[in-house]
Amino acid sequence: MKTLEAMQTRYAARILVWSLTALLAASHPVVAQPVLGIGGSAAGLNRPMMDAVSGARMDVVSAFGQGGTVVVFWGNQCVWSQRYEERLRQVIRQARQDGVAVVLVNANDPEAFPKENAEESRQVARRVGVDRYFLDTDGSLARSMGAQRIPHVFLFDTARQLMYAGGIDDSPGDAALVQKTYLLDALTSLRTGAAPDPSETQPFGCRIKL
Repeated sequence: MKTLEAMQTRYAARILVWSLTALLAASHPVVAQPVLGIGGSAAGLNRPMMDAVSGARMDVVSAFGQGGTVVVFWGNQCVWSQRYEERLRQVIRQARQDGVAVVLVNANDPEAFPKENAEESRQVARRVGVDRYFLDTDGSLARSMGAQRIPHVFLFDTARQLMYAGGIDDSPGDAALVQKTYLLDALTSLRTGAAPDPSETQPFGCRIKL
């Protein structure tokens, strides 16, 4: 009899704990991680990641340039990466002339998608001509910046504040039909001290596979 009473007491206690836990969860909802907006600082993005080019782990923001920085979320097997590769080279050439660093980030899961691994990324980096290609294997940088597509670009000014985010231009499918070179125009704005117009556009491409 005492054993039965003890079991009932323990069961009642568990029910009470579960009820209190549910009540606390309801009164303290999970707050979504804020996404970096225009004017936001890159200071919160500083986290160690593997750089496929050097093979070393380093803080992402340590690769930022004094004259500004373009962060490009890229992928090795995305068809839109292939269509944009020559245009990315053009951006890199212009950025270097302006003293602006260009950093690639691969946020795809390399276990699920083997071509997104370090060796493939190293080859891509050499082909397009960048010094840093970070592997955001847990997708934390992509989530904190609000990166959604490949390519998705983010331009930071000399104070490391975000001044443009979105697509490279307005014609993903055909470079010959480009009418608005959003990222190159934003680089011009950085060079002249003006605010980009527009400062945000909708990126188009493969969805990042987190």
